[in-house]
Amino acid sequence: MRQIHVRIESKNGMTKQKRLGQYFTPSEIAHTLVSQLQSPVTKVIELGAGQGALARAISERFPGSDYVGVEIDDSARSDFHAPVTASQNIIAADVFNERQLSSFPELAEADTVVGNPPFISSASTTQAQDIINNAFPSLDYSQTKSLRAEVYFLAASINRLANNGQASFILPISFFTSPTYSQLRYDLASQYSDIAVIQLPAKVFANAEVESCILKFKKTKEKSQTITVAQANLLGEVTDKLEVPKKDAIKRMDYTFNKVAQMFQAKAAGEKDTFGSLGGEISRGSASRANLEKSQLTYFHTTSFPEKEHAVNLGFNEVNRFRHARTGDILVPRVGSRCLDRQVHVAEGQQIYTDCVYKLSVADELMDRVMKTLSSDFGRAWRLSHANGKCAKFITNSTLLEMPLLD
Repeated sequence: MRQIHVRIESKNGMTKQKRLGQYFTPSEIAHTLVSQLQSPVTKVIELGAGQGALARAISERFPGSDYVGVEIDDSARSDFHAPVTASQNIIAADVFNERQLSSFPELAEADTVVGNPPFISSASTTQAQDIINNAFPSLDYSQTKSLRAEVYFLAASINRLANNGQASFILPISFFTSPTYSQLRYDLASQYSDIAVIQLPAKVFANAEVESCILKFKKTKEKSQTITVAQANLLGEVTDKLEVPKKDAIKRMDYTFNKVAQMFQAKAAGEKDTFGSLGGEISRGSASRANLEKSQLTYFHTTSFPEKEHAVNLGFNEVNRFRHARTGDILVPRVGSRCLDRQVHVAEGQQIYTDCVYKLSVADELMDRVMKTLSSDFGRAWRLSHANGKCAKFITNSTLLEMPLLD
């Protein structure tokens, strides 16, 4: 076993795991990731081997394969759970140091690459830009000081993947949903084949609300015009999947969005009215919860939304100088991980609402129609599938304005 010893120290009280962006792969998810790989698998490279969850899953599914892992963290290597055999080589090196990696001939090429890259930002250097552009020609970080480490790890792995080779990775869901990464999705759809994206549950990683997906693809082009999107449960079992046209997948590759789009495509396509087109207005609260707490004022926050009821009585509280909701208004969460599909109609009263809440105002004759849409399966699914964010999800003002209204 060949190793370079690298010392990692804590800085400014930040834990090493947080500083390195480490979210070690649960065993069930590791097996799901590896199950996406097809035989033959002769050699596997993993940049960022962690504690060996993927290595173990590979050794169980493909016992005759050679595995080469790179891990900078001494303690992670010492806790490596995969059986260390003659076919496994764990290298202590820094993935961001391409010169260091190039000194290991065993990292030159493989027919399979896997990974669960660190969840951190890294410096945008000329070397990093070259490595990323080789895998994703449309991405441009030349004008930025930092980039996502996940993009770098994925690109550095692809550059070590033989033609016709295969890859399977865990990546943040934002890569598949955010407009920021639309060019990444474009390159993925146009440069690679046999693409599948499996959306994982929000709580799959311990002590983290980070949502993620498993991405699988091959390093070859094909004529297929669709990709597969799927969802898995906490056990890593795929519970549903569907085919999505590549042109649509460039916009969003997550299961939630595309499932809603297919379920309600005919219905939404027939609806010409949106909340915005009918004159609906949206205003965000003007004060944070913390500021209102200091002022000792009564307020309506995301924690105030009831689980089942769709109407609230706010009482008649002093509204002071802050924005407030009153009888006839509709309140919906702007941000949250468990309440984004809730909504209430203010039946009576007035009260300040926080900047985590939107107030929806519409003509009286449209009130019932808006509430019917928001409280329907379609309205709830629309908001959840259009929400953005890596951890705490949020809904934009424009999303609500564009929401189709049901008859």
